[in-house]
Amino acid sequence: KRVQEYMNNIINYLTKEYKSIPEPWYLSLDIIAMNIDGIIQIKDDIEKNGIIKRDPFGNITKTNSLQLLQQIQNSLFKLLTYFGLTASAKSKIKKGSVATIGISDLIN
Repeated sequence: KRVQEYMNNIINYLTKEYKSIPEPWYLSLDIIAMNIDGIIQIKDDIEKNGIIKRDPFGNITKTNSLQLLQQIQNSLFKLLTYFGLTASAKSKIKKGSVATIGISDLIN
């Protein structure tokens, strides 16, 4: 539900800014949705299970949750920047312009 609310806000904003959303952007928007969902799931997991666990030998180790969270946040930030949804990106994009975005630019 939270992901859908975020995505509705993003789509409404992009539609307002660019009048329409080009078809190729929907794949990138889907990736944004998956990133937001991943962040929510990881945060919920950290709240529930913490960031420390015992390995099979009984040693205390960190979970991979924080590292994964950081990777997903970095990916999401790149995507949001390409769409002009960050303060720094907003100042660089001309209103009404539609940039060509390659999927490799968004994933890396």
